[in-house]
Amino acid sequence: MNNGIPSLSTSKTSSTSNPALKPAKSNFNMLQKLWWKELDFTTKLPFARDRLIIVVLGLFSEPQYALARQILTKSTMLVSVLDDINDVHGTIEELEQFTKMIERWDTSMEDLPDYTKVWFEALFVSSSEIEEETTKEGRSYCVSYAKEAVNLILLLTQSARCFNEDHVPTLEENRKNGVFSCTYPLLTGSSLCGMGKIASKDRLVAGIYSGSLCISLF
Repeated sequence: MNNGIPSLSTSKTSSTSNPALKPAKSNFNMLQKLWWKELDFTTKLPFARDRLIIVVLGLFSEPQYALARQILTKSTMLVSVLDDINDVHGTIEELEQFTKMIERWDTSMEDLPDYTKVWFEALFVSSSEIEEETTKEGRSYCVSYAKEAVNLILLLTQSARCFNEDHVPTLEENRKNGVFSCTYPLLTGSSLCGMGKIASKDRLVAGIYSGSLCISLF
């Protein structure tokens, strides 16, 4: 995925070698597998990679960050499938329409192809879960930032457009597009949504847009 998202393993991090974490890791992995199975992307989106990416507990091993682990895993998988939609399946016309629907957060999904509806429904359910959990903590603002981060990765469609038009992007175009289409801003921002009160509005903004700042330094 733009060589940006590595496959993460639950067995190669020293912080997960603690025997006390093994039951928690096993339970977490099982829950994520059940979620992936319920989505049934293997049947509904057979062109997409059927590979559950398990986020290492070492990223957020503390018990209070259980929600952050769940959000990050789900976000990573949804982005992986979106990448496949853009790269190997959707026509440029379908992708343009799909992008506009997501930008408007138009859940009617009118006239969308079935394969894009499947992905959009999964995104909507996941965002609703984030909103429900963060509202309980008095941080309902999180979901608006999460949606904003999703809009940023829609720049993946720009890459599909360039391919369709046989356009070779300039270095500057790649810099502007790649900083967000690499998906790190989205994954950072969505993770922060699950990290409780330490994820203030300022930190969410910084997490989502920090990549843009880094790129501007080169």
